Amino acid sequence: MNEHGTYDVAVIGGGLAGLSAAALLAKKGRSVVLFEKEKYPFHKVCGEYISMESWDFIENDIGLHISEMNLPRINKLEVSSPSGKVLHTDLETGGFGISRFKLDNSIKELAEEYGVKVY
Repeated sequence: MNEHGTYDVAVIGGGLAGLSAAALLAKKGRSVVLFEKEKYPFHKVCGEYISMESWDFIENDIGLHISEMNLPRINKLEVSSPSGKVLHTDLETGGFGISRFKLDNSIKELAEEYGVKVY
């Protein structure tokens, strides 16, 4: 923010996309304000599965050290029907499990460290 109380960027919505954008822009030297209707941390309905394709982006680009969080790896999928039939399959790329409560709040805290002002 400059002396006139203005920002380079305003982000509306503090979900994963908004938080990520705010953090990345602040890391690049932009002054950023983020508006989220909820107060962090808060719970969201979510499967809490993130593809391994996102690992490097979260770890290296955003800078959140998820490698230090001892997160469970998910490599198999089972889907069951009411009749009891079960489909089993391996997930080629796989993923990891993390609650949105933890993930969103961790990125929010990191964004604030980068200078993002959160309202």
